[in-house]
Amino acid sequence: MSILSLPRLYFTGEIFWNPDTANNSAANYNESSNQVTTPLPEGVTYDTYKRYMMTYQKGQLPSGWNYFGAHGCNFVDYENTLAQKTKIVGGTMADGSYVKDDLILGKGVQIVGNIFNDKPTPCRLVDVDPYAYWASQIFFDHLTIGDQKTGIQGPRHHRMYSYWVSPNSRNLTFTNAEAPKGGAGAASGFCGVWQTSIPFDQLTITNEEGSELLAALTEAMKQPGAQGLMIRFCSYRTLYYQNGLRNKISQQPRNDEDLSKLYLAGEIFDNPAYSLVVGSIGIWNQEEPATAPAGRYLVPGPKISPQNSSQEIQLGPILAQLNRKQKILSLDLIDTFPECDRAAHKADFGSLRVQLINGEAVTDIATLSYNDYNKKAYETQAGIVDIPLSDESLVEKIETGQLVLSLRQGLRCVRALEEQLFTAVSDDRGVYVEQDELPTCTVHVRYKGVLPPAGTRLLVAQYTNGWGIISPTNWATQSMSAQNSMVLESKFITQNQSSKNSEPQQPPSGQVEIASGEVIDTDHTKGKIFEVNPEGIATFTLSGISPGCCNLQLIPFGPNEPVPQTKKENNFPGYFNYTTIRVMPFDNDLVNKPDNELTWEFMYNNFFRVYNLIYPVMSEVIPLDDRTLMEGAWMQIKAVLGEDIQENGEIKNSMWESTMYMSVTRDLSLGKRKLLQRWCNLVSRDAQP
Repeated sequence: MSILSLPRLYFTGEIFWNPDTANNSAANYNESSNQVTTPLPEGVTYDTYKRYMMTYQKGQLPSGWNYFGAHGCNFVDYENTLAQKTKIVGGTMADGSYVKDDLILGKGVQIVGNIFNDKPTPCRLVDVDPYAYWASQIFFDHLTIGDQKTGIQGPRHHRMYSYWVSPNSRNLTFTNAEAPKGGAGAASGFCGVWQTSIPFDQLTITNEEGSELLAALTEAMKQPGAQGLMIRFCSYRTLYYQNGLRNKISQQPRNDEDLSKLYLAGEIFDNPAYSLVVGSIGIWNQEEPATAPAGRYLVPGPKISPQNSSQEIQLGPILAQLNRKQKILSLDLIDTFPECDRAAHKADFGSLRVQLINGEAVTDIATLSYNDYNKKAYETQAGIVDIPLSDESLVEKIETGQLVLSLRQGLRCVRALEEQLFTAVSDDRGVYVEQDELPTCTVHVRYKGVLPPAGTRLLVAQYTNGWGIISPTNWATQSMSAQNSMVLESKFITQNQSSKNSEPQQPPSGQVEIASGEVIDTDHTKGKIFEVNPEGIATFTLSGISPGCCNLQLIPFGPNEPVPQTKKENNFPGYFNYTTIRVMPFDNDLVNKPDNELTWEFMYNNFFRVYNLIYPVMSEVIPLDDRTLMEGAWMQIKAVLGEDIQENGEIKNSMWESTMYMSVTRDLSLGKRKLLQRWCNLVSRDAQP
C-alpha cells in the first residue's frame, strides 16, 4: 500500500520556505474578518502601521521573521551555497534489492509553480488557519523527477498538506519552533510530512529504457491495482536567517534586531528559512488517498529516553505494510526517530524489537540496530526499512496480529509504539467554506490498512483553535440530518470575534456555552457519529454558521466497540488524524452594494488595506494604496481572481489551485471576489465613482 509498495526511488536535499509571517498573530490579523486587527496598538495609525511592524520592540519584531515574504517554497535546485540540492540518491527494485548505480541517480526532484512570462513562479506555502502550525498546504503546478532526458513529469492532481506536524520535539537540541531570535542560523526542530499523487495517464515518462529504476517504476504503475505515482517527503531541522549562507541574497540579517534595522533603512527583501528533506517516490494504488499517509499505523506509547540521556520523549508514528508477494515487511520511519544535534544525527535508542501480538502470544519479527535508523540509513532510504520474512508462518501472523516496537529502558521492556487497528484519513485536509456553501468531506476508514468490517463507525469531534483563548461569551452549535450525507453545521470562532471589554452574554436557548478547545455540541455528547460504507468511506457536509477556523478530529471505531472518549482540549498529538476548516468571511451581501458607492476609499479600506499592511510584498509589485496604479492594473486583478462556478452546492474557482491566485493566502471571500470583479469592470469602462 502507498509509498511502501515496491519499487521506489529516494531523494534528499533541502527546501526553502518564504512565508509572510505577519498574519500568524491574532494581534495583527483577524482571520474571521480578513482585516487588520483593531483596535490598533496604542499610538499606531494606519499611516504608521508598517513602520510599527518593522520596529524591534519589547524583545520582539511585531511582524515576525519575514514581513516581506511572498509564501514561496521550492526544493533547492542550485549549487555553490551551503544549501543541499535536492536529488535522487537511490532506489529499491521490485524484488527488494537496493540500486546504487542508475542513470536517474543524482538527478533533481522539483515541485514547480505556474508559468508566468515564460518562467515558473514559486510554489506557495499557505496555512488554512494562519494562527495554527498544523494546517499548512503547498500549492504547485507540476512535479518533475529527473530531467528532460531521463525522468518523469506530471501535473498537480491535488495540493499537498502537512501531516504528523511536530513543533519542537523532532530535534532534542531545539525547543522552540519559531525561534529565529537566537542569532545566525537559529534553528528549530519543526518537522512535517507531505504527500501528493498523480494518475498514471497524466504522467510523461522519458527514457525509461535507459534507467533500470525508472523502468521498474513505470512497469509497476501499469499493473492492476495501481493508479499512478506517489511522492512523500519529510521536512525537518529548519534554519533561519540564512541569507548569504544558503542563498545569495545581499541583505544578510542574523537576528530580529538586524532585520528591523534593514527594514527601517528601506531594504525590502526575502528572508527564507531552510529545512532538510528526505523523501520517497513510489506507487499510488487504487482506493488510497492521494495526499494522506495511509497504511497500518503504529502510534506512540510511553515516553522513552535515548541512550546516555535522561531526556524523555515520545517517538513519532510508523507506517507498516506487508508486501506478501516479496515476503517483506516494510516500515516507514520517516517521522519516527528524533535528531539530537544541529547536524541532524539521529538520537540513539539502542536496539529495538519489531514484534507481533496475537492474543497473548508475542512473536519477535526482527531487531533494528542503531545502524538501521541512524542518519546514514535515514538519508539512504528515506527512513524506510524493509524486513525480509524468511519464515512463511510470519506472513500469516502479521496479517492477523498487531505490530509493536519495543525496547529496553533500564530493567524494563517498553512498547514505544503499538499498532492502532482503525485509522481514518482524508484528502479533504484543509477545507474552505464560503457563505451558503455546502462542501463535502470524504474520509477513508481502514482496519489494519484494509477495508474495515461491516458496522464500523466514525466519530467526528469538533475543536476550536488551540492557539487562542476563546471568550466564554461565545457559543456554537452543531446539527445533523439523517443518513450518511449528513450536514454538520458549525460555528467557527476565534479569539478576535469579541472585544475583551464586551459585556458577558447568555447563549440562545438550546445552545451550549463553551470554553477554549472544548468539543462543541448542543446535546452534550462528544462529537457526532457517521456510518462507514462497505468501501470504507464516510462522508459529511459542512455548513458554516460564522467565519473563523476549527478542527475536526476523525476517530474510527469497530462495530462492537463503545464510542471512544474524546479529549476536552485541542492538544491531540500530531499523528492524530483531523481536518482543518476555514469558514470565509460572510460577504455575500456585498452584491447589493450600489456601483456609486464603490469609491476608491471604500475599495482601499475594505479590500486593499489589509494586503498593503499585513502582506506588504504585494505593494512592492503594485502599490496597493496608489489609486492610479491600482486602477491601471484592473486587467491583472481580474485575471488572478479567477472565475467562480457553483456546482452541487460547492464553489469552484478557476484560479484557486494556481500559484498566481490572488490573494496567495486564500482569504478573499466569494462576496469580495465578486465585488472586486465588478469594480474592475467599472474601471474598464472608466465608470468608477
